[in-house]
Amino acid sequence: MIKGPRTSQEAVATAVALAKRIGKTPIVVGDAPGFLVNRILMTYLGESLVMIEEGGRIDEIDRVMLDFGMPMGPLALLDQIGIDVANHVAGVLSEAFRDRAPRSTALQILKDKGWLGRKTGRGFYIHPDGAGADDGGGSGGGRPAARRRTSRSEGPPRERERGRVRVDLRPAPEHVDAGPTETRLVLPMINEAARCLEAGVVANPSYVDLAMVLGTGFPPFRGGLLRHADTLGLTAVVQGLEALAGRHGPRFLATRLLLEMAREGRAFFEKE
Repeated sequence: MIKGPRTSQEAVATAVALAKRIGKTPIVVGDAPGFLVNRILMTYLGESLVMIEEGGRIDEIDRVMLDFGMPMGPLALLDQIGIDVANHVAGVLSEAFRDRAPRSTALQILKDKGWLGRKTGRGFYIHPDGAGADDGGGSGGGRPAARRRTSRSEGPPRERERGRVRVDLRPAPEHVDAGPTETRLVLPMINEAARCLEAGVVANPSYVDLAMVLGTGFPPFRGGLLRHADTLGLTAVVQGLEALAGRHGPRFLATRLLLEMAREGRAFFEKE
């Protein structure tokens, strides 16, 4: 539920009541680029694309996040969303958050080739039966385009490497140090969620967690994104972000709220 600067409390209350009446779970957020869920997902999906360009394997990146508890990996999710839609949203968010939006050409490359994901039968994965198909692999992603044999006219650019077929969206470096995949994909989401709280986009951590669980399938057994941050410990989260910033650049620098909370020994959900 998007509340603009001139939206009255009466209008918000009416909209919330209507949403509840039709069986929805409304979460009121401010009017800002990406609102809440898309803004947080920007870091998650964008970083997975950067990891591919560094030489990461599509199926391995997705498998790590499946093991973490997500219903599907970030690249399978992009195929579900649609490469063209994701590319448009990425452009809007990159313009709004130039200082920290992950930069990747992968979506544009696939879009230019007409590989728009599940709806066209090919994206990061090959979906054998085209739109709406599921090959029973469990991730919702079909077979990785990097591993299925196709004719010369099909599939993404490839090269042989250690007996495997690998997607090459950009030439791979001689040495790839992507860092622990889970850490690199999850910590930036925590950081961006903290920024949303700082900016007043969302009122409290409970709303963030509810939105992430219901809106993205963030594993409920972890309690939500910010509850998971508390489990890790905010000092550990800040230290992890600092390590990532040192390795991959300033887009990982911890936001002011996280730094203050870690320094003061606070948590998003204080124990009573």
